[in-house]
Amino acid sequence: MRVRSQATAFAFSTLVAGASLASQRLGSQDIVLVDADEANNRVRVGVAKPSGIEAATEALVALGLDRGMLQVELAPVTSLMVTLRQSFRPMGGGIQIQNANYGLCTVGFNVSNYMADTGFVTAGHCAPGEPGMGFLGPLYQPVNTPSTNQVANIELNPVWNVIDPQCGTYSICAKSDALYARYISPSAWAPKVAKTSSKGVNYGAGSITFASWWTSIPYVAGEYVGQSLEKVGRTTGWTGGTMITSCENVAVKLTVTDQYPHHVTLCAHRVSGSRVGGGDSGSPVFSRRASSIYPVGILFGGGSQNSQDWMPNEEGIPVCVGSGCTFVFSNWNYITTTHLGRQFDPRS
Repeated sequence: MRVRSQATAFAFSTLVAGASLASQRLGSQDIVLVDADEANNRVRVGVAKPSGIEAATEALVALGLDRGMLQVELAPVTSLMVTLRQSFRPMGGGIQIQNANYGLCTVGFNVSNYMADTGFVTAGHCAPGEPGMGFLGPLYQPVNTPSTNQVANIELNPVWNVIDPQCGTYSICAKSDALYARYISPSAWAPKVAKTSSKGVNYGAGSITFASWWTSIPYVAGEYVGQSLEKVGRTTGWTGGTMITSCENVAVKLTVTDQYPHHVTLCAHRVSGSRVGGGDSGSPVFSRRASSIYPVGILFGGGSQNSQDWMPNEEGIPVCVGSGCTFVFSNWNYITTTHLGRQFDPRS
């Protein structure tokens, strides 16, 4: 087979350098994401309002970026998804957890390592208290009452105090939105992820009715633009979509209704075609072949350019149901090596 290479206007290393420079403007001119877009050979810059397109373009050109390198467009503002809901012992990925402040989230992947740690990884903002402050504390399953529902203690939850030009104007900046919680009892641990009765596709609702467990988790997979990925979350269940961008630096709101973003999360990947809602934060994101799943990361947020895409579900939790909806996740190696500073193995 003959492989044909396509000439590009800008080397990928040039795009990465340009995206790094452009990220210095996150938080100004309504800029909410920056991406070195290898598919379109451009530095893609997302703005929250139509009026911000021209202002952002001129600000970036003034910063020294080649106008021809820029693709400035409207983009959804990512919001945290802080809102399978029954008790499970032993626990697995995709099921509901709650913190001491009543915040609902989803177990990501159960993990272990050479230090005999047994616990799970979920979104960092699933800890009690203001996101990014590094709070620790107990986690419960499925809810925080009675106290005997406590299953784990948060052990690693780094403060979001990254100092990097790519953080833009934000003092709260994270390499990843993830934490590690250690199980109180090793018997609560098992390498598995919940499978529900049906998968939602094309922004459709996924089932939250537990059917069985995926227990074949051979290895951590890489991720790439165009890849089909799936997630299981306590609010919108088992859904799937397509990865459309890689390594965006995203400005994130704490809730869907907040006016302004609260912080930046670096190098996030975005998936379209999938429903997402509050409480899905922490969901395991994976590729799947037959009966085996391959972890790629942890979901931490979702967004849409159209506010009408958000609807309350039967619990009153906001769910993104329209064709503009996307979710974002941090990749596994970035979570463990770069952010948590400890290797964890989700394999069975």
